[in-house]
Amino acid sequence: MNFKKNCFAVRAVAGTLCVLMLLSGCSKKNNEQSTTDGAETTPVSTETAVPADGIGRDVTVKEVVDNRPKVKDGYTICIDPGHGFVDGGCGDGIWEDGTLEKDVNLAVANKLKDDLTALGFSVVMTHDGTTFGKTSADDGNQIFNPSERVAYANSLDIDYYVSIHVNSYDKNPDTSGIRIYYENGNNWRKVNTNDEAIAQSIADSIETEMDPKPAPQIFDQTTASYQVVRETTVAASLIEIGFCTNPTDAANMVNDEWQTELSQAIADGLYTYYTALT
Repeated sequence: MNFKKNCFAVRAVAGTLCVLMLLSGCSKKNNEQSTTDGAETTPVSTETAVPADGIGRDVTVKEVVDNRPKVKDGYTICIDPGHGFVDGGCGDGIWEDGTLEKDVNLAVANKLKDDLTALGFSVVMTHDGTTFGKTSADDGNQIFNPSERVAYANSLDIDYYVSIHVNSYDKNPDTSGIRIYYENGNNWRKVNTNDEAIAQSIADSIETEMDPKPAPQIFDQTTASYQVVRETTVAASLIEIGFCTNPTDAANMVNDEWQTELSQAIADGLYTYYTALT
């Protein structure tokens, strides 16, 4: 065996391998650079986005944590954000950015859903602003009318139904405040539902927890008859969270902190009532 020839062959092979390794390294580096040249990569959020301040802007949802004991017995609350889709509700021309009642209702409803979930309730929404619960009462259009909402709620295994709305009264802009409507008990559909007691618990919680204290009024259906309260077979209420025709109420209802206080107070009122049953 020729030792010099063998050494030369080994060196040639080693040199070839080094060149290949260098080329491979350069190729990898160039490929890595090509993925970032000309653009800055941004992590994609996987968190759910909901309307902020009642105006439909997307925000990152913060998890609501509540360390109180969870409600027992698997109580389920159905939240109905009033109006929606092609039905904007009231508020046209009230808020400069184009906010409508449907936007405010959905923003508060989403916050209430998070608060109730944190307290151990199961929660179902009649709609999420994009799709709504379908039943045989659906007429195929994009108006989610009260009959359809009632049919959907009555098809569910729920314990309570709460509908969120905004009030208006053009004749007197001084009229303001939160109003809660419930069924008075003289309704064959309602059997041992305790609508008044639950409405009072929500009202008490709102008055106790919110600052300034809004002193909500509660009314039975002899004052105003709402189909979603009258025809649902479980205990129910419709909460008018303020008057868009009143400047102070209008400003509050699109304020994120105010919405958060209100939704937490409503959730606490339900929590107080249902934990007392167990």
